[in-house]
Amino acid sequence: MINRCEELKNKGITFLEKQNNTFRLREKFDFFFSDENKEKYSNYDSPGYRFLKREMVMKFQPEIKDIIDNKIDPFLKKYYESYYKIFWVNILQMTPVKNYKDDESLLWHYDDNPKGILKIFIYCSQQDKDTGAFTFINLKKSEKIKREGFFTYTTEDRVKSQTKLLNKITKSDINIASGEEGSILVFQNNIIHKGSLPLKDKRNLIALEVLPSTTKMNNNDLTKVLNKPFTIDFPKNPFSNN
Repeated sequence: MINRCEELKNKGITFLEKQNNTFRLREKFDFFFSDENKEKYSNYDSPGYRFLKREMVMKFQPEIKDIIDNKIDPFLKKYYESYYKIFWVNILQMTPVKNYKDDESLLWHYDDNPKGILKIFIYCSQQDKDTGAFTFINLKKSEKIKREGFFTYTTEDRVKSQTKLLNKITKSDINIASGEEGSILVFQNNIIHKGSLPLKDKRNLIALEVLPSTTKMNNNDLTKVLNKPFTIDFPKNPFSNN
């Protein structure tokens, strides 16, 4: 546990203990994102991306709660040395798009969120270079590149900054967070990272945003988060879960 906390602080990323029982998660992804049901239960976002509709997210509550209670909760309490709250949860599937060229949403960027916010990815399928795994540059290198003028706050900034970044990195700086189904990735979302559509198969993912809190998260808080619409990336008031 301590080693994972230190790894997250020093590298900006770590994997938690793997969730071994993922049968129910796989079964639900196969149902809600099937060819027969995806138009009914999910929203098309951009090429290759579908997000589960908010009213369906609650269907995943038992599995998400189990993973939080047994894998995520002990780590976050140790890392933050405080309570924490989950601000939002998204459930999504990515699929290959033939001859698709990365647009601004898939380019190298950082999320420009307040320090202390973490993102957690629960891998609900095998994820590697061919299946669109999370790709990142470690914290130390990311901070150096940002100090040298790498900005991605607007779409224009993001597009313009790609060449600047590529001139400052080598292949050895690029890390692929490959993991088996059930892997749990935690990262500081201000490290430089990028999305990728799968080249083959499907990428099933549960994404959570978490932040430190002065009060303990309870079951009602989780229910509220799973039900609420996704409107903003992080709260204006860092001590609120609203």
